[in-house]
Amino acid sequence: MPPSSTEATDLLSSPAAWRRWLPTTVPSSAPDTASPSTSRTRCAWTTRSPCSREGPGALACLPPAPPRRRFPAVVKVRRRRGEKGARMELGLKGKVALVTGGSQGIGFAIARGLALEGARLSICARTESAIEEAAGQIRAESGAEVLAVVADLARAEAIRVVVARTVAAFGRVDILVNNAGSTQRGDFLTLPDEQYWADWNGKLLAAIRLSREVFPHMQRQRWGRIINIVGLAGRNPHPTFMTGGTGNAALLNFTKALADLGAPHNILVTAVNPSTTRTPRWERRVAARAAAEGKPLEEAMREEHARMPLGRIAEAEEVASVVTFLASERASYVTGTSIAVDGGATRGVY
Repeated sequence: MPPSSTEATDLLSSPAAWRRWLPTTVPSSAPDTASPSTSRTRCAWTTRSPCSREGPGALACLPPAPPRRRFPAVVKVRRRRGEKGARMELGLKGKVALVTGGSQGIGFAIARGLALEGARLSICARTESAIEEAAGQIRAESGAEVLAVVADLARAEAIRVVVARTVAAFGRVDILVNNAGSTQRGDFLTLPDEQYWADWNGKLLAAIRLSREVFPHMQRQRWGRIINIVGLAGRNPHPTFMTGGTGNAALLNFTKALADLGAPHNILVTAVNPSTTRTPRWERRVAARAAAEGKPLEEAMREEHARMPLGRIAEAEEVASVVTFLASERASYVTGTSIAVDGGATRGVY
């Protein structure tokens, strides 16, 4: 029976008093995977099940918990022939990954990392010799199937061709890594409109168009990963990097919006923000600065490393490791967010 008015007053004033009115568990032979509409909890003073959420018993009733997704209790590990240590099983074997800007730098490291985990690859870049060389190196090292496509992603038609060739070769697209695109620094008062349009078209619009092309395939599969390689400038503005900063901020916004759209279809969308990373482009930039300032290249590189809290810049493989995780089954509850791989360089807390 429900508590009397005096007992109800005691329930509100004494923590010890209400414990005897907490719900009790009714033994049941139903499996743990019972539907959410089936409750195994009854209130101590009523014979109804599920317990009412109105009236005197409302405070003591607890809603039934939704069924939990079950994961293996132990993470599988595997070891390749001749390899020391163990590797976490990421569930990427046989997945089809499209990586843009995959001929060098961060894009190449990402493609290589996914291939080593058993993914099949489609990689694209503007230079035929560079993309073919990268594909050959990845095949030799991983044994993976690799499709190399020459494409200028600033052109909408080229994007449709890249996706069509990937689907023709592998029958599906599971993972898209939007890595292509570069932006230029410059003086705000002299940088022409054309530079803004060129930078946004090659990175921001390319990512939007590619995502739009692969999205229907992922919807049909009810599984997908879209990972945008953005950069710190979207949250760390700089007066000489406005084309990149504005484009990156827009790409972060797009990432969040697309994640909301993809969530009902199990399409997870994330962004990765690398800081200064050792790539051929970085090496050329440091060499140009050293020459302009009349100092040895080694000194200019030491200065670059010293700016970082960890005392060094990132390696491309360190960025690739985060991307590989986000593409995997192990990141099945990560979407709509951005992750900074910056060695602590970002000063803000958000």
